[in-house]
Amino acid sequence: MLKRFISVLYFVFVLLYIEGQNFVSGRVVDNMTYKPVAFANISVNGSNIGVMADELGYFKIKTNINDSISIRISCIGYNTQQKIIKSNNKTIEYFYLEQKIQTISELSVIAEEKESLETTSVIDKAALKHIQPTSFADLLELIPGGLAHNINMSYVQLISLREPVNASGSTSYDYNSSLGTAFVIDGIPLSNDAELQDVIGAYYNNSATFLNRTRTTGKGIDMRTISTDDIESVEIVRGIPSVKYGELTSGLVKINRAYKETDWKGRIKISPGTRLFAMGKGFKLFNDQILNLNVDYTYYMPDQRNLKVNYGRITGSARYKNNINVTNGIWTLKINGDYTGSFDETRIDPEIDHPETDTYDKRYNNIRLSSNLFYQSKNKGWFREFESLVSGSYTHNENDITKSVVSSYSPITNSLTEGEYYGEFLPASYIADYKNDGKPVYLNTSFNLLFIPVFWGVEQRITFGGDYRYEKNFGDGEVYDTSRPLYVGTGRPRASKDIPSIQQLAFFLEDNFTFYFGESKLDAQIGVRSNTALNISSTYYMDNKIFLDPRLNLAYSLPRIKLGTEDLLLTFTGGYGWMTKFPGLTHLYPNLYYIDKVEFNYYSSQKEDLRVIYYKTNIIDLTNFSLKPNRNSKIELGMRFKMGKYRLTINGYYEEMKRGFKNLGHIYYMTYNKYDIESGPSPSELTEPPTIDMYDYESKTMFVSYSMRGNGAYEEKKGIEYQLDLGRIETIQSRISINGAWMVFKSDLSEFNYIVPDVVIGDETYPYYGAYVWDWGRRYEQFNTNIRFDTQIEAMKLIFSTTIQNLWFTGSRNNYYEPTPEYYYDAQGNQYTFNDEDVNDPILKFLVDPRNDYSLDNFKNRRVPYEMEINFKVTKKIMKMMELSFYVNRLIYVAPDYENSYGVTIKREAFPYFGCELNINL
Repeated sequence: MLKRFISVLYFVFVLLYIEGQNFVSGRVVDNMTYKPVAFANISVNGSNIGVMADELGYFKIKTNINDSISIRISCIGYNTQQKIIKSNNKTIEYFYLEQKIQTISELSVIAEEKESLETTSVIDKAALKHIQPTSFADLLELIPGGLAHNINMSYVQLISLREPVNASGSTSYDYNSSLGTAFVIDGIPLSNDAELQDVIGAYYNNSATFLNRTRTTGKGIDMRTISTDDIESVEIVRGIPSVKYGELTSGLVKINRAYKETDWKGRIKISPGTRLFAMGKGFKLFNDQILNLNVDYTYYMPDQRNLKVNYGRITGSARYKNNINVTNGIWTLKINGDYTGSFDETRIDPEIDHPETDTYDKRYNNIRLSSNLFYQSKNKGWFREFESLVSGSYTHNENDITKSVVSSYSPITNSLTEGEYYGEFLPASYIADYKNDGKPVYLNTSFNLLFIPVFWGVEQRITFGGDYRYEKNFGDGEVYDTSRPLYVGTGRPRASKDIPSIQQLAFFLEDNFTFYFGESKLDAQIGVRSNTALNISSTYYMDNKIFLDPRLNLAYSLPRIKLGTEDLLLTFTGGYGWMTKFPGLTHLYPNLYYIDKVEFNYYSSQKEDLRVIYYKTNIIDLTNFSLKPNRNSKIELGMRFKMGKYRLTINGYYEEMKRGFKNLGHIYYMTYNKYDIESGPSPSELTEPPTIDMYDYESKTMFVSYSMRGNGAYEEKKGIEYQLDLGRIETIQSRISINGAWMVFKSDLSEFNYIVPDVVIGDETYPYYGAYVWDWGRRYEQFNTNIRFDTQIEAMKLIFSTTIQNLWFTGSRNNYYEPTPEYYYDAQGNQYTFNDEDVNDPILKFLVDPRNDYSLDNFKNRRVPYEMEINFKVTKKIMKMMELSFYVNRLIYVAPDYENSYGVTIKREAFPYFGCELNINL
């Protein structure tokens, strides 16, 4: 139905197109890099006719047949160019713009809303430099809805686009947002889908909090590992990206690094707990070849009194570019080599640890190589561009832990097959040596072709391409002595290299075109992407399936309106699209779940040689062969207003994800024998360990709860984003910008969750378990406005940035749910409907969720009122070679006391956070 609608819409616009018009067609490119200059302004001298180039640099102006016209092309950061040309429908004129050196008053230190079909924020080098980032996570404060925060590199930093600040870490949050945000550096996608660094048993141990909060398995990209010092610009696509980009559901982060000649640049940053040093240079080699080198080092320890929390990172990058100008076109070759190393060392605190035994060491080393071959044709035929990318990365991620364990004589259960076994006891205490060895390998290759045919007088920019991904972990996984586990009750390690690879193949087709209706125009981007999982067993649902992602973006621009000396431009935007994210190794190939039930336990305190246990092992395969990819749909409507230096962007969105990845509760029914020690020989009669045939037993049954990964997460996002740029006001030498967002994030359950009450009736376990459609889902809301003053004083070489961050309110509440199950089951698997009268049944009443007492107290909206902070940053340029910067967050903090939903008065306070850095150019 969608395909038919798009086809009909397309041909309607074609029929409406007025033939017989003549055009000047052109493309604006950078005269050094030969890359397109997006959204340049093109106007006809002596008239009010003007257009804007698209993101590929193409434009078209309607003229009279065979007229010679004077074209003026301007773009921020480039020298204006004027040229007299003749109109001709069949040729495309190329305009090569020269970059200009910006003065301090021309620099932009805000995130610009890109005038593209996708909802995108662009953060350029000047803004990156001025906010003094330590981690990539610091950049997110610049986008609509973003908030400044204190740096905390102790734990993994995950991205969460379009989510209120209080939504992270919610009970229903299952990392679908961070996992579904794609990171692309210089066209090369990053991934951690082959990451398998979970420490089995750590989830149930409070002392292992640091392990759980530093792992990234199944969570997405850790932004701490991305250096910001060699970045030229960042594009954060919050809306519907081009079908060229896949393996995403929430958004896209495109990082573009520098490929140009530069001076030696050094950066030193000091803030509480943080030390950063970076340097780099761009070398111009023979025949205009470029080599860029960068290296940085970061160390973080927020509190010298807490030696257990720290983080270190080293990154290095070498980037080579060569432009080869041939008769019919231009070839551009890029070759990159990158290294990232990080380390966490949980040092010993002699007051609480065992310095003679306990150690923790985490080492992360990543090497990434990539090449990019780009061809731009000078001919006027259909074929215009070709691009191919090949990349590969190897990571060695190793955790080494030595720990003193107190076991309280727990049993050793390490059988690998189902059955009943005699076992031994762990000693009262022992030293556990543990290693988790991960070696994920990622290979990626892609290509795309650009054709520009003309159909029915309409120029089409058709892109066709595809990509292939290979991801596998060649590590040894968890390695330890199973009779001396790190956590009691575990003891079945699995080698990561035994898990198959995951492979994906995708193709995409996209058309960008423009229809003119007199002085107005409609820009359209219509595309579809096919996604297929390879190398997967036929027992999986995803085998031999193709998942299609249709995407549509539109922008309708009204004719220019002359208001005094300025032109008013008004554009309405809209879009609809699907995005797909395949599961990773941790989702597709979970570890087996071993259920160990002790049936006989004879522990002699006097004679160790008589101690014996007898246990039964059952095994559950947690593989969910019905697992589907996570899919998210987006709808957007917006408006762009532009007049002179004033710009206003408003965008409304609605996103719905119905089958995100989530651990869902399941129940297993187990039978076992309970042996009666009193029925056997007395301890004085034993001369050797007893055997079970000496004792009477009774058959017992029990329900066992476990979790399995499924498509049970439901997430809904909606809101309005806005950004107003008032430009530079000369009287106060400041540029004023206002941005913010009202956003709502709702999480819930979309599949049954099975739960057995923790109740014992007599000496028997509870005989039923229930199927529920709730999981303590929540609704989060936020409304904020950031007012930013960027004051640039040319005479003093100073830039001041003052941000008034207004968080008007945040709110959260539990989703209402009925506390009764939809169904309940007995030990034989028989299903029964839970009726209203069952609430009063003496047995069935325990299936009613005790947390819900039918009152509305659990579902009240917990709103936190107004909070304001003022953040200040200043940069001073010293001569031509040095810049000294200083920042302080929460210079002023206003947060009135308020009364929460329980009638308790809440007092809020916060303290300033500051830092400084020095930049040196040689």
